[in-house]
Parts: sequence; structure tokens; C-alpha cells
Amino acid sequence: MWIRGLVESMESMADRSEKTNAGGTPPLPVRGGSQRTGRKLSGVLLQKNAVTETVSELIFELAGEINGEINFKPGQFARVWVGEYRWRDYSIVELDGGRVTFLVDSRFRGHGSRFISGLAVGDEVLMRLPLGGFTVANPEHSHCFIASGTGISPCIAMIRLLLDLDTPPPIHLYFGCKSRHDVVLLDRIKQHRAAHLLKITVCLSDDPPAAGMFSGRVTDAIPSLEIAPETTDFYICGNPSMVDDATEILVGKGATNLFRERY
Repeated sequence: MWIRGLVESMESMADRSEKTNAGGTPPLPVRGGSQRTGRKLSGVLLQKNAVTETVSELIFELAGEINGEINFKPGQFARVWVGEYRWRDYSIVELDGGRVTFLVDSRFRGHGSRFISGLAVGDEVLMRLPLGGFTVANPEHSHCFIASGTGISPCIAMIRLLLDLDTPPPIHLYFGCKSRHDVVLLDRIKQHRAAHLLKITVCLSDDPPAAGMFSGRVTDAIPSLEIAPETTDFYICGNPSMVDDATEILVGKGATNLFRERY
């Protein structure tokens, strides 16, 4: 049983992060902030599927009458109660009716990943959603997504939104991962009916690359990227060092429309 009366005060401990303007770069949205929007709901774990050795897909059924009341924008996240006075943020891969899907990486064995690893089908958790402003800013612009690991989660949601448009804009995804086994995380995009309109560059940092893949980190691949600064939006999501390095590279190339989210 969750002690709901304690949730509000405990949740305030999880509010964090800020917009940054370091080194003269434009303000960039970073996950967190003090916004207290979204609905507080309980979710029952319906499915827990191993996607890779360390990444699991979790699908929750949200309690109560939803019926379109959740104003979800692809790219947003949920704040999940993980016990011991703690909350963790997980990007929403998909929110379909009353079902919400996450991708969670357990390789670092932090408190949140240990909690998620211990969940079994039928378990109930509390969450607040949707949160965040890491969403599509201008559907008419060209889009470049740069992600590493489960930082692909919000990008999946936003790319699917763009591919659903009658006339999808140019979209290029740079996905950084260690192993060829991690490429399976792209399946939700590749299965889209308009996936042929999407350009994907997979960057492998550990395994030898297969044909068409880039050998190295994602930040090794983007320096050669040609951009049109005024009409290209960049979305960067992943570990903080990758996000900061990619930001520095893109700003140095003249990019101005940058949106980022650190994990």
C-alpha cells in the first residue's frame, strides 16, 4: 500500500534542474524544473519485457477514468515514485489511452533502476504525468535528433508524431550506443509506416559497426553535419557529458534552435 498523504511533500524533494545559459549559448530546456503540472495517478504494471540485456520495456495501465484528460505531448516524461522518499523521471515512449510505456536501463544499478528491476506484473506505483517541455517546437522545421542509450525514449515519441504528419519534415536521427544489440531500441520507429522518410545514423562506440553504421561516439559523428541554423531544430537527449559535448559542437557550427534533456 502507498501512503498517499505523504506523497505531496516527498515529491517536492524531486523537483530539480534549470535552464542553462553557459558560455553565451541560448537558454536550453533541461529536464526537471519546478513546474507542478500533470496528474498524479497510480499505474499497474501490465507488461515487463526485456529489450536488451539491461533495458526493459514497462507498460502500465493507469487507474481511473482517463478518456483524453491527460494532455500529453510527445517528448514529455513521468515522475515515478520509487520508494524511500524518492522519485525518478522516465521519458514516456508512448501514452495510448490509459496505457503508458517506458524504457528503463538498469545497468547503472541506481535506486530507481533497482526499484524498477524489482517490479513484477501486477505491482502498483504512483506517478505524476505528463511533465516537461522537451517537445516538438516547430513541426515545419527540419529536425535533427541526437540521443544515446535510453535517451532515445522521448525522441521515439517526437519522431512518430512528425512521421504522422501529412507532409513530414526532413528528420535525421543520430543514435549513440555501445553494442549492435542496442539498435533494437529503434524498432518502434522503424516499424512506422513512414519510416522510410527518416534518416538514421547509428553510432557504435564499442562493437565493430555493421554496414551503414558509424564507428565511434555520436559526438564524433556530428561535427561533419551540415546545418541550416535558422530552419533546423536540434533535440539532444542522453547522459550529461554527451548532451554538453553535443551542444558545444552544434553551437560552434552556428545552431541556435537547440533543445536538450539530460538523464
